[in-house]
Amino acid sequence: MDRVQLKAGDSLLVLAPGIGGGIARLVLAGVGTLRRAPEDGQGAKDPLQLGEFPMAPWVNRVANGRFTWEESEVGVAGGPGGDPQGLHGVSWRTCWSVLQESAAEVVLGMAWDGAAGWPFPFKFTRRFVLTQNELTIEARLENTGFRPMPAALGFHPYFPSAGARLRAAASAAWITDAAGLPVSLGLERMAADMRSGLKVEAQPLDH
Repeated sequence: MDRVQLKAGDSLLVLAPGIGGGIARLVLAGVGTLRRAPEDGQGAKDPLQLGEFPMAPWVNRVANGRFTWEESEVGVAGGPGGDPQGLHGVSWRTCWSVLQESAAEVVLGMAWDGAAGWPFPFKFTRRFVLTQNELTIEARLENTGFRPMPAALGFHPYFPSAGARLRAAASAAWITDAAGLPVSLGLERMAADMRSGLKVEAQPLDH
């Protein structure tokens, strides 16, 4: 299934189960809230072009694509996408299924059998509820194996940046290396700009 759609008044949610279970379009009360994904061409099949995608069973990057868990080494580089650091887990590179669908909500799910890239089986579901003024997303990650599994999950939205300002009570920011991994604290000028309102489109942000 290529796209699943919910409507409520002037609000619209378009999901892409086959492209990592992410959001292709979100309009709330008539306002485009997330970046709109391409509807045709190569970008239409790229989860990085969506307005949002789910991250699990870890988020961000794993240094050198390996870590130790319960005295065993776990490698994440061999998963979907072939990223050497297993960027953002495996769920956003996996095809999802529609588990439930009604006029007001949709539940998407995916299952991982412990294949290359993550040796622990799990299930991941997301429930979307749309009203005229808001979208609610509930996420659930379930270990379906017989041993403890390290895990985290997250949401990766892309908001329109034109005219946007980011405000945060920050004193410093992490400096990242060429691989995107944090190496030291610094960037005090950027942190100062955040306190007053950093112009998002004027500054690359991947920290």
